[in-house]
Amino acid sequence: MMDVPELVRLSTTNIKVQGEAEIMKQIKSFFFLSFDQKKELNTADVFYLLQMHLYLDYPKFLRVNHFSFNLTVSNMLGIEVRLKEERILKWTILTEFIGDVEGYSGKIYFLRIDDQMIPGLLTDKNELVTFWNDRLEGLKTLVGWLMRKYQVRIEGFHVEKGDQMEFSKELISIVNFINYRQNSFSTVLIDEREELLDTDVINFLSKNVAAYSKYSHLGDRTKMRFPDAVNKSRSLLISHAHWFTAHHMFMTNCVFVTIVDSPMSNTDIRCMVRFWMHGRFPRLKHIKVKTVDVRVGQILDADAPTIGYIRDGVYRSENDELVDIGVGVVIRPKDVAATLIYPRTRTRRLITFQMVVWPDFEDFNYDRNVILPARNGVH
Repeated sequence: MMDVPELVRLSTTNIKVQGEAEIMKQIKSFFFLSFDQKKELNTADVFYLLQMHLYLDYPKFLRVNHFSFNLTVSNMLGIEVRLKEERILKWTILTEFIGDVEGYSGKIYFLRIDDQMIPGLLTDKNELVTFWNDRLEGLKTLVGWLMRKYQVRIEGFHVEKGDQMEFSKELISIVNFINYRQNSFSTVLIDEREELLDTDVINFLSKNVAAYSKYSHLGDRTKMRFPDAVNKSRSLLISHAHWFTAHHMFMTNCVFVTIVDSPMSNTDIRCMVRFWMHGRFPRLKHIKVKTVDVRVGQILDADAPTIGYIRDGVYRSENDELVDIGVGVVIRPKDVAATLIYPRTRTRRLITFQMVVWPDFEDFNYDRNVILPARNGVH
């Protein structure tokens, strides 16, 4: 019996010769493959598999298999194909200038993209490198064909600094190309941990790239323009957030906020909590701020609407994540309650402030935990 990759490759050699009905019947077996069998597929197998399902019920195929397409821009340009199973499986299709083909080695494939036969090489890193007269135009052709042919959005956008002379020009061009076809991504990751992007590029991205699910910025940047579209995002993550001040916090309206290494002071956090108590940040469910100055006991006024304290409690967050409440103070201004969580330990020089808003994502209120009266709590 043939293994899965052999079956996929055989199925795409000549549909008419192999017998269309039988091939389609066999390819449907992908629905029932184990995780390990799917993991065996190389990027060329997955590309051919997706093409085969254009002849089948492709919307059903996507509903069952949870494929998504993500744009990557760095030293290489390309599309990452993701399959969400018990773990995420990833396959990468890159676009490269055909004049650089001698710098690559691997198995040769020819791929039909937008009625063109495009040469490609499958590398030992399982990257399918496709070769074009211009790598940027090749990426645009690939992206446009995927969006049109498969009727999908580009879900993710991941950018790192590239060392090519044309990197900034390519990045701006592909963002404008995508924005003409969709107004946001699901997730955005701007990764400056290895090298900072040019100032004009980071400012362009801040104005023109939006994420409705999660916006992440990683890297040791001391100053940047606050992203215009953060309010559209459900989740915000900023590491090395030396530039992220209380002023920026008051500009957010996210459900989840994680800020690492921020200059926000205890006074800033106190002000943020007071603003929340008066109706600001209506979407907020969980905020985490890692900074050098957190004293929960000094955040609330003596007349704050305190319900009591929680010891060794939990808050069930999104995706079944448990937030540990070692010790927390429960407040309830008006008809909404929240718990301010006391930091357990200091991580290096940072200490973590957290606040969760009830009900949690299992629709439990704060009283899913044992509530201690304020006089018996921690002060």
